[in-house]
Amino acid sequence: MILYFLVYSSWILFRWTGEVNRTLISDVGYQILSIFTVGSMVFAAFRSNIQGRERLVWLILALGVGFLSVGDLYFMYADLILVEVSFPSIADVFYLLFYPLALVGILAIPTKVRAAEDRTLALIDFGTVLVGAGTLTWYFFVAPLVGDGSDRLSQFVSVAYPISDVLLLAAIGLLLYRQPEGNMRSVLRYLGVGLTVYWISDLIYTELSLLGTYESGHWVDIGWSFGYLMMGLAALRFTRETRGVNSGRALSDAPRWVINALPFLALLLNVGVSLLAALSQAGPRR
Repeated sequence: MILYFLVYSSWILFRWTGEVNRTLISDVGYQILSIFTVGSMVFAAFRSNIQGRERLVWLILALGVGFLSVGDLYFMYADLILVEVSFPSIADVFYLLFYPLALVGILAIPTKVRAAEDRTLALIDFGTVLVGAGTLTWYFFVAPLVGDGSDRLSQFVSVAYPISDVLLLAAIGLLLYRQPEGNMRSVLRYLGVGLTVYWISDLIYTELSLLGTYESGHWVDIGWSFGYLMMGLAALRFTRETRGVNSGRALSDAPRWVINALPFLALLLNVGVSLLAALSQAGPRR
C-alpha cells in the first residue's frame, strides 16, 4: 500500500497520464486508500488477540473513517455523475461525523494509572497547546469564514471544519500526553502523524475553498491520502504487536523535549497572533 500511495502521489504531482480521466483517477485512487484504512482497523479489531477496550478503540476509529469513506463515495458520485459538487453537500455530513468519533476513539485508549500531580501537569500542558491551536484556527480560518457574506448553512459547515480540526488536534494532544497501556503504545506514532497531516490538509482545504480553487486531484489530496495511509498502517502495526512481533519504540518513548516544548510553542503562538491582531488594527485578515 505504501508503493500504491507513492504512485498515486506522483500522479497528482506530475499528471503523467495528462488530463485524460483526471477526475476518475483522482477520486477512485483516493477511495482505495480510505477503504484500506477502514479494512485495516476492522482487521485489527477482530483478527487480533485482543478484547475489551482495545477492540472498542479500533471499532470506533473504523466507524469514523468509515464515515469519511462514505463521504468520499458520495463526493465521487457527484464529481463523476453530477459533474458538479455543491457545497455544502451530503458528503459534508459524513466528513464531519469523523471528528467526534476520532476523539472518542482516542479517549477510549486504556491508559496507565498516574499520580494526581502528574495528571494535573499533563492537563495544564495539554490545555495550553489546545488554546494555542484554537487561537490560530480562529484568527486565520474561523473569523474569515464568519464574515465572508455567504449563506448561514455554508458558513456553519465551513466553520465546522476548522472547529472540528481543533477537536482532532485535541486527540493528537492526548496521544502525546497520555501513557497508553500494552500494545497501543506502539501505534501512537503512526496515528499521531496521520491525524496531524490530515488536520493540516483540512486547514489548507478550507483556504482553497475560500478562494474557490479546489478541484479533484489537487496536491492537497496527497495530505489526506497520507493521513489515511498512516492510520491504516497504525492498525496493521497494532496487529503485528499483538502477535508478538517487536516493531520498534513507541511515541511515548520519543525524546521528552519534543513533548515538553509544545506548551511553550503554544504560548509563543498566542503572543504572535495577539501582536499581529494589534498591529493590523483591522481584525482578521479578510
